[in-house]
Amino acid sequence: MPDLISKIAGQFDITRLNADHPLGQTQLTPSLPSSAIVPELPPLGSRRQVEAVTRPRVDVGIDRLAAKGGAALGSPTVPGTAPSTSISPADLPPVLKAMTQARPQLSLLVPEIFGSRTEATELLAETLSRLDVPRAQEEVPNLASAPVVLLTLALAAASGRNADDALQGLQVLQYLNLIEDIADAWRQRTANIGPDAAEPYRPPDMDTATATAWQTLTALASTPTGLPLCQLLLQRPIEASQLLDVSLMLKAAAVAATEAGIGLDPIALLRLPSTGRTLAGEALLCAAARLAGDLAAAAPHSWALGAVRNDLMSDGPGSDFAVINDRLMKMGRWVERATSDRETPLRHPMRAKSPFRALHHGVQQVDRGASIGHHKVLRDQAVLTAASNLRDHLVTTPPPAASSLTIVPTALLRSAVLEHCLADADARGLERAGFDTAALKNIVARMSERLTLPDETPATAAARLLALPEVQALASLRLDAATLSSWTGDARRAKDEGQPASTSGDMAPGPLDIAHAALQTARDEALGRDTRVADINRETVRSALQDIVQNIEGSGRLRLSAGGISGIGLRQITATISALASALFLRGRVDAQLQQGRQAVFEIAMAPFDAEIMLATQRQSKRNIGLGGFIGPDLGAGKIGINVDANLWISEHNQLAGITLRLPRVGRPMSTLRDEFSRLVDHLLDGSTGGSAMAAPLNTATTRATATTADVEAAGPGAHPLLRQLLQAFPDLTVNQIANGGDSRRRHSIGVDLAGAIGAGWFKATSSLGGYAEGQRDVTRHYADASGRMRLVRSVKGEIDSAGMAARAALGAGPAVANATGNYGNAHLHVMGLPIGLGAERIFGGGFDRNDRMYEDGRLHPLSFVEREFYDLDEFLENLKHEVPAWLTAGAPPERLQQLLDEIKTYAQPTHTFSTRWIVTPEMKARDDAYRSTIALLELLPHSGDTVAALREAVEAHWHDRQCMQPYSMRAYDRQLRQRTRGVDLVAHLAAVDSAEASHIDNRLDVKPRTQVARQAPVNPFPPMWSPPLRALLPSMASPYCTSGDNMAPPSNAMAAARVFPADGMDLQRCIEELQQQRSTRAAKVTRNANLPV
Repeated sequence: MPDLISKIAGQFDITRLNADHPLGQTQLTPSLPSSAIVPELPPLGSRRQVEAVTRPRVDVGIDRLAAKGGAALGSPTVPGTAPSTSISPADLPPVLKAMTQARPQLSLLVPEIFGSRTEATELLAETLSRLDVPRAQEEVPNLASAPVVLLTLALAAASGRNADDALQGLQVLQYLNLIEDIADAWRQRTANIGPDAAEPYRPPDMDTATATAWQTLTALASTPTGLPLCQLLLQRPIEASQLLDVSLMLKAAAVAATEAGIGLDPIALLRLPSTGRTLAGEALLCAAARLAGDLAAAAPHSWALGAVRNDLMSDGPGSDFAVINDRLMKMGRWVERATSDRETPLRHPMRAKSPFRALHHGVQQVDRGASIGHHKVLRDQAVLTAASNLRDHLVTTPPPAASSLTIVPTALLRSAVLEHCLADADARGLERAGFDTAALKNIVARMSERLTLPDETPATAAARLLALPEVQALASLRLDAATLSSWTGDARRAKDEGQPASTSGDMAPGPLDIAHAALQTARDEALGRDTRVADINRETVRSALQDIVQNIEGSGRLRLSAGGISGIGLRQITATISALASALFLRGRVDAQLQQGRQAVFEIAMAPFDAEIMLATQRQSKRNIGLGGFIGPDLGAGKIGINVDANLWISEHNQLAGITLRLPRVGRPMSTLRDEFSRLVDHLLDGSTGGSAMAAPLNTATTRATATTADVEAAGPGAHPLLRQLLQAFPDLTVNQIANGGDSRRRHSIGVDLAGAIGAGWFKATSSLGGYAEGQRDVTRHYADASGRMRLVRSVKGEIDSAGMAARAALGAGPAVANATGNYGNAHLHVMGLPIGLGAERIFGGGFDRNDRMYEDGRLHPLSFVEREFYDLDEFLENLKHEVPAWLTAGAPPERLQQLLDEIKTYAQPTHTFSTRWIVTPEMKARDDAYRSTIALLELLPHSGDTVAALREAVEAHWHDRQCMQPYSMRAYDRQLRQRTRGVDLVAHLAAVDSAEASHIDNRLDVKPRTQVARQAPVNPFPPMWSPPLRALLPSMASPYCTSGDNMAPPSNAMAAARVFPADGMDLQRCIEELQQQRSTRAAKVTRNANLPV
């Protein structure tokens, strides 16, 4: 962009520029060099350092708060935040009330959950009260009894709210040694069942107790915090490293059992030869092999386990697996369409769409990171390298030998200047504006050392050199990167003139070549590289994406989109009709418009949680109702007056449909993540080349369960769908289907401009100059995943206020007068006229509240956050006044915090936005997981809608309570955009749109978050004189009914093989019998007392 436009954009804080031309319209953010990277030299002619003049900003007061010490620091609730809960304790549902109690009344809760009060529910309540739940799971802050409530809900869901079945299921679980039983079943399957089994074995129908036991485990495993509770019930605890395999095995077994038409029993499923002929069955076999330690047998089927982890339970035609695979194959078709643009210049914009066409605009600096922390350092190093190598070349130029000197050799003078600047570059920096007398004397002294002047003393020679015009001109010399570039060019030309060009191609680069390359590097660090792709094909797309992968920093995001818009509007018709009434001084018009659009979207990002790629289709809908008019006389050959346009209501909606691929980021070295991300990009580009969307699978119904690693490798990559290849190659890959993604907004605007037209007949030349103001309200952006091991739920709400000016002109056979206001992003190439214009827009205020909730394997990610983003710097600083105490308490160094704010204020640009990010506390994470686990189990039970609604309200209330958050990151974003619209507008309009939009962090300050739950002094849940009940169940103190040598017979409806119960537990069957006997004794006493005389 020309320097003049850049200076104007920086001076007036222009956020967006709009350029109209006969072929369409281009929108872009101004490309401004960052003053944080390139030093601002003082104006020439001033012998003192001039401070940068900036308008006063809001004083946050960090120094005052830090000086007050601990009394002033804290974590105040920001005004306007909601309390932690809006439900009074008296109105809490029984389930939620029981979760908050240290010792819940299970005798009331169990009948409430099971729907009736019977002897079985009372017995179940007494049994559950003896479980030592706190030892089985970490206590959830403020929800001490959440584990026992979860267990009760799981039993109710598994037994169909039948307390007798729940008790029997508990007995079966007591004798279940899950890992060993699964391993035995796997070894039996590998020894006795092969692909040529004579008769398929179908196990007998299971009894209710066994089904209830497995369904209880499955229900618990399907919740974020329920699986650890299995340790409380099983004979032998599960190792932490095996919990994930157990969870996936239960998840796959539930689907495989339905497909096989039997009850839920993974052991019985492993005995079926047909298990493994479906995706869920293959995942079950893979998990069983891993639990049995047979990793070689599990390896070929790890893709199936990954599919189940991502909620893909079938890979048949029409399944989610097939839909996702077809979306993956679209990437190859997108590349092919963008490659063939030269062959087919005319195309339907909404059918032959490809987001990679937007690479013509470049990647919008998404490959850049923090200006001061990264690019300034690299730029200064490059400038020093260039100056040092240029000096090395210049000093090799032999100085003239003469008795007198009237003209200083250019090479000698410049080498002396560079030596002088390099000598104190560490203290003052290399670049400077002008040289004072002391500096000139030092430079002259350096030249004198290299000159041979026999007729003069050194002092006389130095005085005469100092008086030369070339030396005195240094007082006004600006030594910066531009000057170095000019000097390097002069030296290269002088070198080329002095010696013939070398024909050898293997010569090492000389100092001038190194200096030239270093200056180019410095320019790229200051302004950004030219990343525009002129010729789009598979390899140039690969090169662009790989460059992004290797350079993108945290929170960087690039969205490429291309497609078309179509619609119909009344503006041209009503303006034409109104213009025909030339006698009227006031001519009105109606601006009503209906517009639809569809674009292909490719997005690549380095999010806080993961590295991700999105492939999607976006559908647009826009409706507009407005009024306008032209006020002024019609003089026949011309007209002049005022145009007024008011957009009363503009509604825009965009909806996304597609998939997202994610690789987890947290806890991994960045180099490892980049390498894996790079391989994923290669797999996508190579695997989506040609072919059908669903390749025929290698393993048929009879062989897929017995395929080995050798079989998979021999078949080659083309034998499997691309999705299967990705799941096999990347075990931690997340594959998401987008459930609800998009954005919406309402616009209101008014514009006034001075317009005129001149011409004869229908042929006219029109022009206008004016301004407009616009408000965007109810701006929302939403995103939610429907499936996947990592699921993101994002919500963004806010508003924007902006204003702009524009000058437009049109030439053609059209009677309407060109208007200058708010006409961006539309197709406006009129068949009967050629438009041209330039507009500028500035955002004056507004902000967004962002909420990102990431769930990994059902559990809330500890980096889930809320963020407040501001477009106006003063609004950001004003809001920060309330938050600074919390940031200081969280550990932000006051000096570093003040430095960040000073840098943000000094180097703010129109493309910058400012935000503070708060992540969840460990306590809130634990409560959120517990609440959502309870919701998941309640949804399996009837008549639980009110309780679920109350729990959801409690979850949402915590997200609005600042006490549940902790400071994490303060940052300034740099947002870049370039969009091109080309089309025809003549009542009905059709246009092609392609855009590249990116954001990256320009400056930031991070605070190390607290990751452990704050420990508090234990509170005795029992009142005085109350003896707590004996907690003798799993795991607890040794039971008098069981010793390490006991071999107790299992109940008839339990597993076929008896298990030995560990010495530190208690036989659940005998516990239940004891409770039944105690209840019978109490009932007999009540009967006898009733017969006594009064």
